[in-house]
Amino acid sequence: MSRWIAAALMALALSTPAFSQVSPHCMSTDFAVEVAAQAEQQGAKITVWHGELARKALTYVMERSVPRIDLNVTQAILIVGSDAAAVLWIEGIQACAYSAVPLSAVPALKGAVEGNPT
Repeated sequence: MSRWIAAALMALALSTPAFSQVSPHCMSTDFAVEVAAQAEQQGAKITVWHGELARKALTYVMERSVPRIDLNVTQAILIVGSDAAAVLWIEGIQACAYSAVPLSAVPALKGAVEGNPT
């Protein structure tokens, strides 16, 4: 397993109250997709948002987050595991940040982004 996949899966396993973390390393969009595929193979549910929907996801998460991160997000990959969830934020051709999301908040996040509030 590459170090990027390992780092992202560690992010997925976070259970701390801290909502947003900025990664010390960036990964390419290809690595981010690989991370999502690896997580999916391990049983995680994956949702990918592009463009305006990705920006809606970032706005929703950052309104509930401290510290906030300011990104020009073009894509968001929501990874929901059995006991944790995270969003990988992609700016252009690289992902440099993720947000840990409480499992209980996932339905509200998806509803806010996809227009189906819960």
